[in-house]
Amino acid sequence: MPRQDAIPNGITPPPVKTSRLPRALRFPLLAIISLSLSIFSYSAAYELLGYRLGSVSRTLNDSWGPVAFLSARVAELYVGWHMRYDDLDTFSLSLLTQAPSLYLLHTFYLVPLPTLLVRLGVDSLSVVLPTKLLRPRSALHNRRAPKTAVPNRDIIHSPTAVFTTAFLGATAYAFTLYAALQSGLTTFLVSHFTVATLEPAHAATLQLLIATMLPVGWAAQSFLFTPSFGAQPSAGDAADAAFNPATATLAQTVRHNVWGWSKRTKVLVQQTAVLAALTGSHTTRMAWANEGTDLVGAAGYAGVWVLAGLLAGGLFGWVGDVGETKAVKVEEVEEI
Repeated sequence: MPRQDAIPNGITPPPVKTSRLPRALRFPLLAIISLSLSIFSYSAAYELLGYRLGSVSRTLNDSWGPVAFLSARVAELYVGWHMRYDDLDTFSLSLLTQAPSLYLLHTFYLVPLPTLLVRLGVDSLSVVLPTKLLRPRSALHNRRAPKTAVPNRDIIHSPTAVFTTAFLGATAYAFTLYAALQSGLTTFLVSHFTVATLEPAHAATLQLLIATMLPVGWAAQSFLFTPSFGAQPSAGDAADAAFNPATATLAQTVRHNVWGWSKRTKVLVQQTAVLAALTGSHTTRMAWANEGTDLVGAAGYAGVWVLAGLLAGGLFGWVGDVGETKAVKVEEVEEI
């Protein structure tokens, strides 16, 4: 289902320019531009990426291998397009889904950081640029959007709030990864991967991991916290608030108990679910592409990062509840 924060409740957001292309042609064009950019960029950067990444990559002799990778890439593009993500959303999601494989290659295979940054740039650019061309940036990411169109606009664009929530997101990822490293992740990797070293993993501290995960934390707050805290209340919120169990039917009661949350919570759950699904599938695919890795190892490593994303989503939900409660109290004081 499309991202719910894009549906206002009786409030018209600022007008944005939309593509004049027929709707049916936009996603195929997005996929063609994205895949073409990816092929061209990787070809141009082959001298830097070819040997470094090729030395640890699995050789795909079967014809289904490239087809499977291509299909997975198109599926990821479709998820972003179907969810109506703009260029900033897609960049944040791209960073979040690529971070696990980049960390794996740098920490356990000693692939140089500049090489990985080039790969990140190529993969991100191939998604962000066509999205920018075919879809305008949402009002949610516009600092000048009317406050009536973007609830909590001043908060989600406040430098202090951005840094605080980014740090919280980085802490969630760092804590999960640190706990996994201390609980046998290295032993698991040795059993299912052909890693080059374990020294960086053994030397990792929680403080170092938090600093390393700050870009990931920023992406998490941009993809999870901002859309949920800026979600526009809908008519369904009023209906859920007026729910009366004494007069409600069985179907209405079940719906209220299962999905009768606020719009903010629904958006956060939806974004977190998308992040978990794409992180799991992308990380499993990229980890399995390393020589000597089995599917169990790839999926197990991906599970650590999925848990980190779920923890970040839970923390952002808690922050949103606290912020919402304080906002209500401030409004009550102003009325008095």
